[in-house]
Amino acid sequence: DGTIVPKSSHCVSLEELEEMLEEYYLGPYLCGKDVTAADVAWIPYLERYAVQLPMVYPNVDVLNPRSSDAYGEVWKWFLAMERDVPAYACAVMGDGRLWKRCLEEVVELHNERAATEEEKVTLGPEPKRKGWWMKNNPKGLELWKEYAEGR
Repeated sequence: DGTIVPKSSHCVSLEELEEMLEEYYLGPYLCGKDVTAADVAWIPYLERYAVQLPMVYPNVDVLNPRSSDAYGEVWKWFLAMERDVPAYACAVMGDGRLWKRCLEEVVELHNERAATEEEKVTLGPEPKRKGWWMKNNPKGLELWKEYAEGR
């Protein structure tokens, strides 16, 4: 609806996820050593956060779920998803350009409703991640083949 969610709400979500991964650590995933429905449910939400929050709040580490300094356990979870889950690494991991377009529409609506100039939002650049997983992931080609098989 164009309403900007307060920074504190985003931080709370990320902090709670970080705490959950710290407290219940049995493996790299939310429920232990295997991917479960919990991981599948959280990944689109966090993927969107990973691209969009740094654009809305550039250089604010606590609003970047891929910050190894702010959210070390969440960062490790992203790495495990990228390394081991073909459907995530090859398809779900969002293209920054798509996430930016989605965000631009919401920001435009928000800015039209803003009562003052201070309430308006200006977006920073999209994160430069296009195709990075194939280059940096030693299992990238293997994951792609597994994902593409039967499609």
